[in-house]
Amino acid sequence: MARKRMIDPSFWIDEKLGTVQPIVRLLFMGLISQADDEGRLNGHPSLIKSLIFPYDHEIQLHEVEEWLNLLAAEERKLIRRYEVDHQKYIMITNFKKHQTINKPQKSKLPPPNDDYRSTTVVVPEREGMTTAQKKGREEKRNEEEEKGKGIELLSLPSSNLHEDHLLKILNDHHISMDKPYPLDQFFSYIGVVDLEVMEAAIKKSSGKRIAYCLGTLEGMVKDGITKKEHLKPKVGEQSEKSQGQIRHGQSTPEDKPITGGKTGALPSKWADKVIQLSNVSG
Repeated sequence: MARKRMIDPSFWIDEKLGTVQPIVRLLFMGLISQADDEGRLNGHPSLIKSLIFPYDHEIQLHEVEEWLNLLAAEERKLIRRYEVDHQKYIMITNFKKHQTINKPQKSKLPPPNDDYRSTTVVVPEREGMTTAQKKGREEKRNEEEEKGKGIELLSLPSSNLHEDHLLKILNDHHISMDKPYPLDQFFSYIGVVDLEVMEAAIKKSSGKRIAYCLGTLEGMVKDGITKKEHLKPKVGEQSEKSQGQIRHGQSTPEDKPITGGKTGALPSKWADKVIQLSNVSG
């Protein structure tokens, strides 16, 4: 668990930090405050963004990713990024050297592997995806490659924009993102189901944990709800549909028999005769 930390005065004149933007220095301070007593913390960019920049919706995930890589770059080595069992972690270099901790608690997070050599980890394709998810992701990638021909390589992939959009909704509905793996799995459905379906799962899980939200989405997919058209129509939309049926002389489930109770819409075969009788009587 994160505890109160100290910022050494030398922090402000450190040449390694002086070569990066002020926002990157702020991110590094945030990492120090969120790290456990051994300088480790979960390292998924989405989780880092929600912990350190919870109100800065203009900050995008790809920016957090770039800033973390700057801190982990060979010329700085201020942090180490690594993965264990497909989960991302960060360890702050020389954390114990700059922090005086009374009664330190043992970290619950795994350390880097002994064969760790690179400060920047190349993250592989998300593991544990179903066949449908992998197929949807491949189709989405092919579409983006077709649209992206002739565009600069630094252009932002649409998946990052979707993740930022969903992360904002997760925050708005107070979804607790205490573990990075369920969030990673939740984002893996981007391109597999419509965003509206993912938004509906978030709203149903308001105030819950991200694991609950993931389970809700998986349950909806299992029930065949993958398109926005599969979601139940709103009350206003259903009412408008019923009014449209009445205007065209069609009966609706709410219509009553014309001989008793509240009068509903007349069947079309009787409507013509009523019009004819009205003309004669007129």
